[in-house]
Amino acid sequence: MKPGVPAVPEVHALPADGSVRFGEVMTGALVQPMAPRGTELLPGVAQDEVFGALVLFGLGGTTNELSGSRRPPCDTAAALANKKEAIMQQEQEQEQEQEQEQEQRAVHGEQEVLARTVAVVMDAAFVTIDVDETVLVAWELLERSGSRHLPVVHSDGRCAGLLDKADVAVVCAAPAASLSGLRVGDLLPARRSALVHVEQTVRHAADIMSYADADALPVLEEDGRLAGVLTATDIVAALAGRPVREEPADTGARAPSTVLPGLPPRRGYRGTAVP
Repeated sequence: MKPGVPAVPEVHALPADGSVRFGEVMTGALVQPMAPRGTELLPGVAQDEVFGALVLFGLGGTTNELSGSRRPPCDTAAALANKKEAIMQQEQEQEQEQEQEQEQRAVHGEQEVLARTVAVVMDAAFVTIDVDETVLVAWELLERSGSRHLPVVHSDGRCAGLLDKADVAVVCAAPAASLSGLRVGDLLPARRSALVHVEQTVRHAADIMSYADADALPVLEEDGRLAGVLTATDIVAALAGRPVREEPADTGARAPSTVLPGLPPRRGYRGTAVP
């Protein structure tokens, strides 16, 4: 670096002078106006891990790499422009780091939810119906409970399957006379329904739902008793951060709930609930 070049002829002579001093190592020169008198210009050299030795310039505390099209600041405006560019670049890098951290936290949170047991995510407050009950009672239970799925159980509490409200609605569209002798067990598929056990993970349950093309699964205890119902909505809510139980739900023995008392009234009903 040669400061204080007085005139244009000396400027043209700089490349030749540098070639004599440095030989073939010097392939070019950068010439630009001097900073105004009284301006603090701090030159220096730094060793960069990627680019190696770099010539650095600083004006008013602003450091710039002399590389590519970047030019050392020779006035306050140039220094402020470089400073603004450096700040914007730093802010972009910080935003990228924050986005990466958020993505990592989201992935970690998703993995944590999928590793939970079904027992802490499932709905343990459910209504059941006996396999020998009528279809009309099943529809009434679905209507008054507001549920989309109705677990079907045997008299000893073992799960027989899961009814979907849409399927029951299709059946109930038939004439009432033909429904009087139709039982809930008649609506269950001949093959065994997809199910999951309380100690299995949410990831395993999600895989079963995907494979069976189901949006709900009955959850069973080891002895085959019904413990709860796990729906796709439960899984999505858990992934979205909905608080879940720290301990598995109490799945003690319960009698099949095939009676209507205690349920809310039918939607649109103007009377009072069944006591």
